[in-house]
Amino acid sequence: MSVARLLAQDADLLIGVDDPERRRLAGESVVAEELRLAAGDQLDAASMARQASFGALVVSGFLACEITIAGRISADLTGPEDLLCPPRLEPASDLFAYTVSWVALGPTRVALLDDAFRERLQPWPEILAALVERARRPGDRAALGRAIARSCTVEVRLLMSLWHWASSWSSVTADGVRLAMPLSHERLARLIGASRPTVTTAIGRLRRAGYLDQQHDGRWLLLDTHDGALQLGEDGPALNVARLREPPSLDGRAHVRSPWDLRGAKRSDLYARVAEQHELLRLAAARHATQLRRLSERSNRLRAATELSELARQARAWPDESHDDAKPPPGAGPTRLADDQPKQTV
Repeated sequence: MSVARLLAQDADLLIGVDDPERRRLAGESVVAEELRLAAGDQLDAASMARQASFGALVVSGFLACEITIAGRISADLTGPEDLLCPPRLEPASDLFAYTVSWVALGPTRVALLDDAFRERLQPWPEILAALVERARRPGDRAALGRAIARSCTVEVRLLMSLWHWASSWSSVTADGVRLAMPLSHERLARLIGASRPTVTTAIGRLRRAGYLDQQHDGRWLLLDTHDGALQLGEDGPALNVARLREPPSLDGRAHVRSPWDLRGAKRSDLYARVAEQHELLRLAAARHATQLRRLSERSNRLRAATELSELARQARAWPDESHDDAKPPPGAGPTRLADDQPKQTV
């Protein structure tokens, strides 16, 4: 953990400060402890809530807030210029069991704002007001995300969410709008509230329709289509459904395009198709491995039950040696003679 000048990293906080001299003094005086994270690192929410009593400001990079309830994981994104207040850092309800984890999606830097930092801001109330506005952004973004999650189809949900995040964290390139954060299929499924296989299928359809593409570094590229990706109607946003449909085949069944059909295909299209097929095969292999493991466990249980049953049968059939020499009780009938004992004749 190191101490850094916060305003040198986030100059937008000085928008409300007009006087050049006050801006210079603020740049020298406003410092905060900075925490650096690598991709996959998790924040210690309880420790951060104690150290950052005023909040934690994301300077660069992205965090995924993942909430696990009854084995199901939902997620939300947090990025540069977001101020996380202490109540958002750790669970605050005892009504039911759940866990909250903060995972860095890449190299991330977080400024910890404590009470001492708040005291240093007293000469610059404009910066304090800007931070208060920053604290409102994650909640507003999450509220709009919940509204998008009510869309009927996964394709609409996915594309609207990507454009929603692009409005905050993206760059415009010659090919389209490039999202700043890498998002896997699993992460996207958690963010939009769908299963991973469903998201993979939806991504394949959106790719073929020309709405989006994924680059080699894992970042998504939103393509600027000539007829518009989203159409706003009376019932809400919708996609141009005709572009999502595959051309019918001659026998009337759905047309499945082979990833190895190279005629007229670009290198990027071929890469997208191969990546889609690889993801589908990986999901199928994972399902088959799970089924094989369950079958193996069931077979082991049946084998153990059969062995126990055989042992019990042998135990019941084994003679009791303690009663071999016992005499028959009075009044008992004649005993059966052994085959090798000679019979007495009169």
